[in-house]
Amino acid sequence: FFAMWATRRMYEQGTTVETFAKIAAKNWNHARFNPYAQRQSKTEVTVEEILASSPVAYPHTSKMACAAGGGAACAIVTTKKMAQKLANGRPLVKVIGSQSKSEHYTDGHIFMGAVVGPADLTTRTTQALYEQSGVGPKDVSFVHVHDAFPIEELMYYELMGFCGEGEGDRLVAEGATSLGGRIPFSPDGGLIARGHPGGPTGLAQVWDTVTQLRGEAGKRQVEGARNGMVHMMGAGSICVMHMLQKEG
Repeated sequence: FFAMWATRRMYEQGTTVETFAKIAAKNWNHARFNPYAQRQSKTEVTVEEILASSPVAYPHTSKMACAAGGGAACAIVTTKKMAQKLANGRPLVKVIGSQSKSEHYTDGHIFMGAVVGPADLTTRTTQALYEQSGVGPKDVSFVHVHDAFPIEELMYYELMGFCGEGEGDRLVAEGATSLGGRIPFSPDGGLIARGHPGGPTGLAQVWDTVTQLRGEAGKRQVEGARNGMVHMMGAGSICVMHMLQKEG
């Protein structure tokens, strides 16, 4: 399914295989500084290495695809009073928006199974989250998305309003979604490199977001992080998103 999505993008927008490889390499290199990442390279991963890895389904190679693996994660949600007690002086992080939307019928749509619904599912959920939280794309410090393959991350740049339709390739070329860029995506390595252990993968995003907002992410820290957005697509299809914010 994702391979078909990618080749359609290449046909309609002129996206190159190298663009997909740049997204994957970026995530592998973010994961180098995440001690909990499944795929950790000792050296910087290049676009050439991504392209040279074994093919999965054109245009995706094995280093573009999320790896199979296990894992666990948890998030503790409590009252502000209890959070202050447990924080030991660290900044508090609050959930200022939470949205969940399911797949709906659109003209010409054919349900593809437990992968991902219509392209506008993420757009509808994102817009509802922006409205609820009062935070727009210009106010978001970094983003975690369901990037099981690079085509997903590329499409979400546009579907979430961080650039116009067809402009995602330019963000990749400019390095805007890398650490140090305008809007870093998947600072923990994402599903491609941090790992995608089914159920816990969304909570792993929440853990990293809290770590970032507290300023505790070390070499992968997003400078001045205040608002972090997390996004999951799942079987059904369903989209679940949260906006987390550093207090103060």
